[in-house]
Amino acid sequence: MDEREAAGSDRKLIMHVISGTHWDREWRYTAEQSKVRLLSLLDDLIEIMEKKPSFRYFILDGGTVVLDDYLSVRPERRDRLVKLIEAGRIHLVSFYTLPDMFIVCGEAVVRNLLYGRRVGAAHGGCMKAGYTATSYGQNLQMPQIYRGFGIESIIFYRGLTKHQPPCFRWRSPDGSEILTFRCFDFVTRTNWFFTVHQMVVLGKGIRDLEYHYKAEEAPVHLCDPDGYELEFQLLRENRDFRKDPELIRKAFKACFDMAAAQPIGRHLLGLNMEDNQKPYEFLPELIEEVNKVCGAEFSCKVVQSSFDDLLKAVREEIPVEELPQWEGELRHTAVEPGFNALLGDVNSSRVNLKILNERTETALIHLAEPLALLAALQGREYPRLNLEEAWRFLLLNHAHDSICGAAVDQAHEDMLFRFSQARGVAEEVTRRSLEHLAGLIDTEAAGPEDLTLIVFNTLPFPREETVEAIVDIPEAHGIEYFDIVDAEGAAVPYVLTAREPVRQRMSTELDCNAIEFDAVRHRILFPVSVPPFGYTTFFLKKRPPRYVPHPAPRSDRPLVGRERAILENELLKITVNSNGTFDLEVKETGKTYRGLHLLADNGEIGFPHMSKRPVYDFTVTSGGCRAGVALVETNELRGTIRVDLVLEVPKDADREGLRRNEEKAAIPV
Repeated sequence: MDEREAAGSDRKLIMHVISGTHWDREWRYTAEQSKVRLLSLLDDLIEIMEKKPSFRYFILDGGTVVLDDYLSVRPERRDRLVKLIEAGRIHLVSFYTLPDMFIVCGEAVVRNLLYGRRVGAAHGGCMKAGYTATSYGQNLQMPQIYRGFGIESIIFYRGLTKHQPPCFRWRSPDGSEILTFRCFDFVTRTNWFFTVHQMVVLGKGIRDLEYHYKAEEAPVHLCDPDGYELEFQLLRENRDFRKDPELIRKAFKACFDMAAAQPIGRHLLGLNMEDNQKPYEFLPELIEEVNKVCGAEFSCKVVQSSFDDLLKAVREEIPVEELPQWEGELRHTAVEPGFNALLGDVNSSRVNLKILNERTETALIHLAEPLALLAALQGREYPRLNLEEAWRFLLLNHAHDSICGAAVDQAHEDMLFRFSQARGVAEEVTRRSLEHLAGLIDTEAAGPEDLTLIVFNTLPFPREETVEAIVDIPEAHGIEYFDIVDAEGAAVPYVLTAREPVRQRMSTELDCNAIEFDAVRHRILFPVSVPPFGYTTFFLKKRPPRYVPHPAPRSDRPLVGRERAILENELLKITVNSNGTFDLEVKETGKTYRGLHLLADNGEIGFPHMSKRPVYDFTVTSGGCRAGVALVETNELRGTIRVDLVLEVPKDADREGLRRNEEKAAIPV
């Protein structure tokens, strides 16, 4: 035993009871329904803390969005709320909403912290510790990201296992380190709640998830056709706790045994942060009673605490540099049965939300913002407030239950509106920025009748590819035949895939909006090479008809779409099979990958968080299907094959979840 251990051996253990609520803004209820419930929680919290200085701390988990939600209905209570936050009694996490790190993009994680801390700073500040209660794993750059915001510690559970120490240093690839605390495997952030609170306050057993009917609590339930599926509510809950010493000792021993299995020096975690939990006003008295009954026997002092208090105590007493170190992402799937699962199946829950999220992130990050920045550098006002509002809509959808697709149906219907709002802003900012930049680009090489085509690249690397331009040429312009040339005047090969008359609209400042004119729409494919974060200019030049006396039967470049359902160019060859699968040959390596896009369907009786199959399951594949295969486009630059098939699968499973039923449902693909 070294001197430090000897000095500390006669000191009591300290259990930090950290109380708060894991506020699920959008899970069992929609965001607006949850807002009504949030009023009750925060109204009570403010009243309790103002009247009771002994109720020292409460953590508002769920992100600083809870402030926006609450103050949108209770603006008159802002000063009272901010006073408690500034006093360090109400603690805010740094995120705006708590996202799933592996569904949203990395930039969105940074923006979430940036926006969350900005909202927190306007209301008294966020706590020093990082906290992501239910992200399903942590990406390997989180230490770097947190340190960039001045955050030196993090506490979480999903992605960790009991085989990792309760406190360690976590390092990201750039060398940034952060002090990392892990919660519990079995009851994660609720070991105090499911032992002491459940037994002493609720009179239940350890981790008892059932309600035991008590008429004296006056359960009330709507029974009309619109409300009968809603939950029962209790009108008269007994708020006091049971002062039976033996019951208190039994409850605390269960909590102590769990916490003592992963001590941090002489510090133990007593986490009291259940979902949507309201503050328990008699917590100080309960802790006092626990100390009176159990303090001497367990040589442990129980204190009301916070993550920041815990962090300060650990840094003062334990040489951080001596703690074990971990590198890489924290996303372990091997956990004990119970609460601490990664729930990776959410990646395929409500896939439409994931697609909309990716499109919205792309529209903001790779189009609207970089183009608006370029336009701002050339004199146009940067639409900061518009883009911040778009990001706010997107971040609201990034709360873990929301983006994971694990909430009630109506909540996900509401998400469609937010995605639409965010994309709408991004698209308008993109359009206006491009128009401004186009007016500044040198087009002196263009003739008086030429049209200019500008291809932008907002990515940090050069791109060479075939692009599609849909060019509406006013009939008054008189262009029927044209060439496409680059800035040096060299001809660029192109393919005209369609030509059709349209009525277009013109927006002006001096005439009424939406005035119309006749135009001819041209759909054009042509190859481009664009520098990183730059643009390339082409000119569409009017020319007279060109007569070729002896035209070749085909161009030097073969068509991409071929007979026998083949797509082929210099790099790849794809052969579509009669069942809808295809074989892919990579010419550079000579390898052929056969039977791709085989569809498979298994039974599914699970729920958004977790996939579960019937006991007697079987797989239906498209291997035996007869597909309709049609070549719908072919030219020198692009080919497209459409595959149609119908996959017949069992309609559902039996009620017991044992086997798939014989009745079939047809899924068109």
